[in-house]
Amino acid sequence: MHGVLALSALHLSRKDPHSSRRSMNLIAATKHHKEALGLFHKQLANPHSDSAHAMFAFDSIAVAYSFGFLLTPNNPDPIDSIDKIHRVLLLSNSVHQAIRMSQGGCDEMASVSIMKEDEQSTELPKDIALAIDNIRTANTNCAEENPGHETKVYDETINKVTEILCSVYGGTKSSALVCQRVAQLPRRFLALVKERDQMALVILTHMCIPLYHLKHCWYFDEWCTRVANMTWSMLEERWRPFVYQAMTIIFGIENLGNS
Repeated sequence: MHGVLALSALHLSRKDPHSSRRSMNLIAATKHHKEALGLFHKQLANPHSDSAHAMFAFDSIAVAYSFGFLLTPNNPDPIDSIDKIHRVLLLSNSVHQAIRMSQGGCDEMASVSIMKEDEQSTELPKDIALAIDNIRTANTNCAEENPGHETKVYDETINKVTEILCSVYGGTKSSALVCQRVAQLPRRFLALVKERDQMALVILTHMCIPLYHLKHCWYFDEWCTRVANMTWSMLEERWRPFVYQAMTIIFGIENLGNS
């Protein structure tokens, strides 16, 4: 309940035109979020199957809160969009991994039970499928050129991003599903994002596509454009063709040159 109240108060802090009430709501959001985390950690210490659904629900709420909080106008944190989304992904992954370790065999049962009504999947549009295939080929080529290339990490990440894209293009409107999938990205991939590895930035740009399709959710909002702009500015010329399709979806062909 504290998790829901935290997310609701954070939403109010984004929408209220009065600065004093925005500040009050942000304080309330932070307080409820701390309460939720405290209860969450207590539950981790004494896990049981009856709490599995509530804990997996909190998983999605925690991801949504992290996305929303780091885009709050009252948040003075000056870090750039890549560092911000890295922080969101890292926090989300930490919560998800803690739940998996505490619930053991309840992991798949709870997540499937929560998502089964909303999850939809389909084949990707040809242009998106081709872009993903090109990234897979680049990953293989990089492995041949550099024995230290993180091929397996990138394979796993590409597969997870493809799952998210298939669900979104299948028509799902479930932000909870996307939050669950985002929280499952490999932790090593998150480190590579922080290091600004070129392959990691290419994949991260494609993560912006589902955020673009779900930008009606207030906590996703401007993430797609902010992150895509930042990754584009950091990509070397030889890597930019791998994100043309993603950038075109997010910004449109006419605006691609201005991104």
